[in-house]
Amino acid sequence: MTTAQLSAETLGRFATGIGEAMRFERNRRGWTRKEMRREMGTGRSLQTMATHELGTRAMSLCQFIEYCHVLDVAPGPMVDRVYRDVVDTRENAIVIADLDKLARSEYPNLAAWAEIRLRSLPASARGMLPLPRQAQDALAALCKFERRQLLEILGAA
Repeated sequence: MTTAQLSAETLGRFATGIGEAMRFERNRRGWTRKEMRREMGTGRSLQTMATHELGTRAMSLCQFIEYCHVLDVAPGPMVDRVYRDVVDTRENAIVIADLDKLARSEYPNLAAWAEIRLRSLPASARGMLPLPRQAQDALAALCKFERRQLLEILGAA
């Protein structure tokens, strides 16, 4: 079996992805870093926590497990999700969005975005819009979803 090396850039994106996932979970609970530190019962500095969330400072596996524990998140699925998003290139494929279906979505921001896009497309486009990875990330941020959540919604549409 041949194993290709991961570039420093890819590993950096992975660290950033793990940090973003942790920050998403912390924010979902409505916690500040200070509140999370109190829940953890640790003397870890807020600056260290911030650099872990930004992916600019490496954390040990034990620190990661500690964060996941206090956030009540299983570490395995989080790592798998970030790995698929960053390393597994199959996840970087272009997704085709069905704007007609999305315009009827139960998610207001997504439905509004689809309506606007439908109005801007020529009739010949038939409401199908290719979304490269960068567009998927931007749309997920606009709708306040994680990318995987957006992909699940797009797959159901």
